[in-house]
Amino acid sequence: MVDDRRPQSTTKAKRVLRVAFDASTPGGSQQPREATLAAVQPAGSTDVVLLVASASQQRWAGGGDDVARRVVDSFRVDRVSPTKLPAVEASDFRYEERGGLRGLLGGGSSSGDGST
Repeated sequence: MVDDRRPQSTTKAKRVLRVAFDASTPGGSQQPREATLAAVQPAGSTDVVLLVASASQQRWAGGGDDVARRVVDSFRVDRVSPTKLPAVEASDFRYEERGGLRGLLGGGSSSGDGST
């Protein structure tokens, strides 16, 4: 959910967005959080780099908003370098058939079929 109490900013180089959401804790409860996001598409790249600065609502109200704003305001990508690595599933850890995040976290199946 986008919280529009504070206007989002957009520049040619960076987009900044404020959001509010609930995060699930390991115990199954919901923890309300706030975040400021900065998205940058470096010149010469088709990729977008995203920085997220978040805190609990309590910490956000106690100054976390200002800290997050300073962090995303300072975020920049000075340059990018082309890579010769092919963009194939076998070299990308995000694909579940290669283990995905479940494989990194040590739980669940790495079969890629969504089963655990």
